[in-house]
Amino acid sequence: MLDGRPAEGGGPGPLGAVPTGYCCTSDLQCRDRRCVDHGGGRMCVDRCNDDAECAVAASGFSCVPQATLPSGIPTRRCAPLKTSSPCRPAHDFVPGSKPFGSCCKTRLDCSSGHCGSAFFGPYLCLRTCQTYADCPSSHSCAPLDQMSNGRLLICIPRLESYTCAP
Repeated sequence: MLDGRPAEGGGPGPLGAVPTGYCCTSDLQCRDRRCVDHGGGRMCVDRCNDDAECAVAASGFSCVPQATLPSGIPTRRCAPLKTSSPCRPAHDFVPGSKPFGSCCKTRLDCSSGHCGSAFFGPYLCLRTCQTYADCPSSHSCAPLDQMSNGRLLICIPRLESYTCAP
């Protein structure tokens, strides 16, 4: 189901964890909050820095410039190499198994699809939020970075010194 709740054994993750190449109907279902029209349907596309990041997410995608933010920072997104490439059904997506706060190495490790660090601390599984109430009291709900243009909010640790769960 594309209602934002995880399906048994796969499907969209908490507050949207569907990555590049999967079908969507709303930005909220996508890991990087971008659901775009493509080939008669809609698919999620992630931010990227290079083609290698897109290849990890889905085969047949490359990293292309999209726009420049008011801050002057260019944005890049994974885009299908073929305009007729169909999206994969969202219910086929199987998120990572690590919960929020767990140590991680890549976004594929995490059930939310987000792995990152704050204040140069250890990498941990993060989750998206819409308000401070969506995060534990030890975290803030803040934009992932300038490239998300405020569209992608993440629960991040408030303190410079934090740990992740094994």
